[in-house]
This record gives sequence, C-alpha cells and structure tokens, in this order.
Amino acid sequence: NLTRLVAEKGWENVPEEAREGIGRPAPALPEYLDFLREMYRMHEKNSSAPAGKKGASADAGFKGFVDSQLTWDRAMAEALSLEVSQDGRKNPTLVVGIMGSGHIRYGHGVPHQLSFLGVPKVTSLLNKAAGEFLIGFGIKLAVSK
Repeated sequence: NLTRLVAEKGWENVPEEAREGIGRPAPALPEYLDFLREMYRMHEKNSSAPAGKKGASADAGFKGFVDSQLTWDRAMAEALSLEVSQDGRKNPTLVVGIMGSGHIRYGHGVPHQLSFLGVPKVTSLLNKAAGEFLIGFGIKLAVSK
C-alpha cells in the first residue's frame, strides 16, 4: 500500500504515520534515474492500464514511479541494515537479500540506500543471459565490517 500511495501522491505528500516506519530515501543517482526512465517506458508500453491519472502529466507519472521505486529500495535497505547492526554495534554476520535485479544493478537502488544508511560493504550477484537485458532475481550480499 505504501508504494502505491507514494506513487500516487509523492513521498512528501504521504503523512508520516502512513510511511510504515520507512525513512526518507536517499535521492536517486542520475544514472539510476536514466535506468528507471527506461523501466517506466517499458511499463507504460506493456501496460493495459490507462496511461497515468486523469490530468496527470507524463513527468508527474514518472516522478511517482521514481518515488515508489526509491521507497522500495529504502525499505529493503533498512531491513538489511537492521540485520547488520544490533544495539548500535555492527554485527559481522553475512546478510543475504533476494530481490529483483533492477533494485541492485550497477550499485544503484538498494546498494545506494545501504551506503546512505552506513553499510558500505555490499556485493551483488546477478544472473544475466549473454546479449540480453534480464529482469530477474539478483542476490544481494551485505556484509558490514
């Protein structure tokens, strides 16, 4: 519900009590915005739903999409970061998160949010078929030391 609400209203217009305890996401890097724009175009092209809300501009639709993706990234990063810190101390335990590859490619998305949360040591593993863009599952490994 939160990501849908953020997509419709924007992060700044969602009341704090409706944010499910999720903090404000770090801003997207320019390269991630380019990647998300391409994903947004693919979603629009393949969607049978009407394009955006009535009266909403394409830019407003894209901004909502970005806000929603950043919220997902932040929520997953927060869950992972909680596992690498206990009582304010860093825990050297290996933490593995499984998520869609778009959330970890090129160090954007969740890795960027983890860095913003103070978890700098992150490794991502992706499965990718030669010569094609694969939207599938990636494995995110987060280790803090």
